[in-house]
Amino acid sequence: MPKILRILYNIRTPFVLLYFLVFVLVSKKLNGDITSAEAEAGLLFFVLMQLSYLLNKVKDMREDVYNGEALMVSGFFTKERNLKLLISLITAYLSFRFPVMIPIFVYGVFSVLGYRTYKGIFVLKSLAVAFGFFLSSVLAPCLVNYPSAYRNAPEIFINSLPLVTAVFFITVLFDMRDRKGDSRAGLKTIPVVLGERKTLFLILSLMFFSLLPGEPGAVKLFNALNYALIFVFVFAAVRTGKKIFYEIVPFLEIVFLLFLIWKL
Repeated sequence: MPKILRILYNIRTPFVLLYFLVFVLVSKKLNGDITSAEAEAGLLFFVLMQLSYLLNKVKDMREDVYNGEALMVSGFFTKERNLKLLISLITAYLSFRFPVMIPIFVYGVFSVLGYRTYKGIFVLKSLAVAFGFFLSSVLAPCLVNYPSAYRNAPEIFINSLPLVTAVFFITVLFDMRDRKGDSRAGLKTIPVVLGERKTLFLILSLMFFSLLPGEPGAVKLFNALNYALIFVFVFAAVRTGKKIFYEIVPFLEIVFLLFLIWKL
């Protein structure tokens, strides 16, 4: 993998890009295009997510050493105080610009502050990440257009279940990749607690149940194909022990989302 891609991967930029692309996808589904307000909110959310991931990487240095994944950047953006300042400024601006989203920002602040605590609690990390994805990438663009969208949040969540579930899969599969290091660090991630076989069974079960909500047949088939490809790469990673199979998945999802955006 080229060095620039390794650096971007190291600071989780492909994952942040997934959040942004889903934001764009939802915006296009709502309006058929991207409004200036949606573009502003989406780009600022992208920056906010990237800074939050960097902050978590800085806090995770001990676990990253165990997993052989030390932070590959240095300087201003690796100082915890600087990152917290930038996150606070962007959050304050977004709260002023889009006050309807303040509950989402409150959730984000508590997620960042409590990251090290809930990361050690079984299942909680993956659930918190998946729910944060729903709030910032699915519900947020709805709120830009319809401030009363909170009332329809359960329905919006059910309709976005395949995307939310895919994010949950990705967090679990990367926990599977880091299982040995996380175990040494004393973390209780799903793969550490359940082991590889039960984790794979859990992923398969969730894939099946997330496809049950009523959707057009073509959409359901496309989501099933996406899930199948994710599972193939996860299975290959488990069988061979090669991390490259894990690393392909985010890029696979980026292509999947770009295709969906293009088709709208």
